[in-house]
Amino acid sequence: MIAAGSGLASGGTADDNALEASLEALGRSGTDRADLALVFVGADTYPRAHELLHAVRRVTGARAVLGCSGSGILTDRREVEEESAVAVLVVRCERLVATPFLLERQGDCHDLGTELAQRIGATVAEGGCVLVLPDGVGCNPAALLAQLHAALGFVPVLGAVAAGAPMFELYNTEAAQGALAGVALSGLTPVIGVAQGCTPIGEPYVITRAEANVIQRIGNRPALEMLGEAIRSLRDAEARIQRAGVFAGLAMDPAKSPLERGDFLVRNLVGAAGRGRGLFGVPDHDVTLIRERLGEFPLVGFFGNGEFAPIGRQNFFHNYTGALVVFPEA
Repeated sequence: MIAAGSGLASGGTADDNALEASLEALGRSGTDRADLALVFVGADTYPRAHELLHAVRRVTGARAVLGCSGSGILTDRREVEEESAVAVLVVRCERLVATPFLLERQGDCHDLGTELAQRIGATVAEGGCVLVLPDGVGCNPAALLAQLHAALGFVPVLGAVAAGAPMFELYNTEAAQGALAGVALSGLTPVIGVAQGCTPIGEPYVITRAEANVIQRIGNRPALEMLGEAIRSLRDAEARIQRAGVFAGLAMDPAKSPLERGDFLVRNLVGAAGRGRGLFGVPDHDVTLIRERLGEFPLVGFFGNGEFAPIGRQNFFHNYTGALVVFPEA
């Protein structure tokens, strides 16, 4: 059985918020201690990170405590942006095997993925996943994913890049900068969903000519001509593109028919943006939608500088994306 609970507190000092969020999370979990605690915080908590982590450990009793800063944080109850806050998720499960890690000065380590694979290989040898929470400074997502795959084969890599000013990573009772924090998990099977935050326009077409990273022809027609045609088919195109930019979706299984949302890896052509109120115009959009579609369950997360999640059996680094990972009982 999985015992889990989440808590979120804002408006107080960092350590008071951590204490309140931890008490709420543990109370909602129905257990007296946790094996693992995930902690996501606003960037302004950095000066009190040591104290807030001590509060989490003292309340939850978790052997592994880790997390990072975000430009916003959330639980199943609500999202908090531009406000000092702490979100905590506690988990206790006899089947769960967790190997936490912190690799400091990630920018100086050219074989970071290989080193990480050596630390977590035994944990995920027969299945599992890896949660990664790297700092934006020194982060090389492509190299990290390639090295992990070369060493371990396909293991789902989940997580996001820390955000905020300053951005930092949390591990046990310390805060680090320029580091990679995370945990390898096995014993539970994750169900993973990726929402690109984009609305498809036009029809799927085949790229018929390209050179390096430049697409020259689509469907045997000039690429810019095809792009312009797709944009003109969109109502209020100019205003919407100025606000959100234009993205390209690459089908991960071109043989699939019909191609639908979730079948594409999305990459930005122009511009960038985050989620939350800035994208949707209303607060609590993501957590409200999750509750409406999936019901109530313990949830924690944050708004980061890019997300890690697989599409099919290949890991990718995303932007402008929401990734939801659920660990069901069976």
